Amino acid sequence: MAKNLLGRKNTFNFVGVLGFGEAPLSTKQMGSSDWNRTKLGVSVRNGSNSQFLALEYIHSDKVKTTKIMTKELDENGKNKSIEVQLSDTYKPEIVDQAADFIKTVIDLEQDFEKKKEYTSLLFKIRNHEMKEEKTQEDLDKIKEYSEQIKELANNRVEFCHLQDVIKYLNAMLPSLKGKKVRVTGQVKSNYYNGTNRLQYIPSFIELVPEDTENQLKIMLDFFFDKEGIDDDTKSKKMYVNGYVGEKIKKADKLIPLQVVVDYTKIDEENPQHKAMLDFMKDIFKIKDKKQVYKIGLVINAINGAETIEFSEECLTEKQKMSIALGLNKLEDFKPRGNTYGERIQELRVINADLRNYSDGAVEVFEIKELDDYLVSTEDDKDVKESEVKSEEPKTEEKADDMFAKLFG
Repeated sequence: MAKNLLGRKNTFNFVGVLGFGEAPLSTKQMGSSDWNRTKLGVSVRNGSNSQFLALEYIHSDKVKTTKIMTKELDENGKNKSIEVQLSDTYKPEIVDQAADFIKTVIDLEQDFEKKKEYTSLLFKIRNHEMKEEKTQEDLDKIKEYSEQIKELANNRVEFCHLQDVIKYLNAMLPSLKGKKVRVTGQVKSNYYNGTNRLQYIPSFIELVPEDTENQLKIMLDFFFDKEGIDDDTKSKKMYVNGYVGEKIKKADKLIPLQVVVDYTKIDEENPQHKAMLDFMKDIFKIKDKKQVYKIGLVINAINGAETIEFSEECLTEKQKMSIALGLNKLEDFKPRGNTYGERIQELRVINADLRNYSDGAVEVFEIKELDDYLVSTEDDKDVKESEVKSEEPKTEEKADDMFAKLFG
């Protein structure tokens, strides 16, 4: 079996306006059990497309405590955990003990110059904390910078439990209406009854300047083989039915997922467009038909009606007849604002991660081993209810604007 199958975590980087209804917070009983699910319905919107954030937790009145992973390491180098009262998870003395990779940070600072100042201090602290052996000077600097951050970052809050994230964010939503945010975090699979709906678990939510470019980007490692590639030249879309990897019960598992190379905007008579299309299709190039491959992808998450160019194809038969008879012109039926097509849910590939996969897709194991990794029906519940969080994702380089425009 393949070693180090999964590697890094799958992440997302959404920039847009927060979307939410009149009553975004809800709590519902789970069947006839003692357990309830509290959920905050909040999305990040980019034009007509939006993606909901996974802001929910399961709780019971009979359960009064929870375990929090701490910064302290045991003799094996693993994070120790402490058991705390659920009513105490918001307290600074508890949050300060929590490991950074389980925290969620909400930064609602609108003075972006001040934000730059304390963000640089956060990086300085991290540089000192990453040293295996800290000198007294390191400890003094960490204390000094921490005190400066405490004074400056009065709109930045850290949490170690999702119940406190939901409570705080719900209270702040009225003041965030129409504001632009960036949300980064981990992508997890919600696999149930054979369908995989990706969940976006936030680890960092921040206000950003209004001129920040909108995006709904996902960065993930994707597994595929020859059987999963279907290039529909008539619809000008290449569908790739592959897999994403996750740990389930400490085992590496592959969960089905479809991604799409959409080349409907490509003019294949245009040499530049043709070269770009060849590049995109070669992301999924199969050199050995007996192998399963892995590649890093940059994806636009499409969930909504796309803006389309208004034309006669948008008209009803009656409207077309009226134009044909000379009673109206096309402009008479053109709506105000944008024209939208049908609602679409797709994961559109806009680039490959050639920083981590410099030569393209790599072979990971033979197809005959695939069944050893595939998620089973017994794993459905484990994937669906997984609430594992990860450290804040690294910033990814922006994909080429032209590729994003044509393929996204």
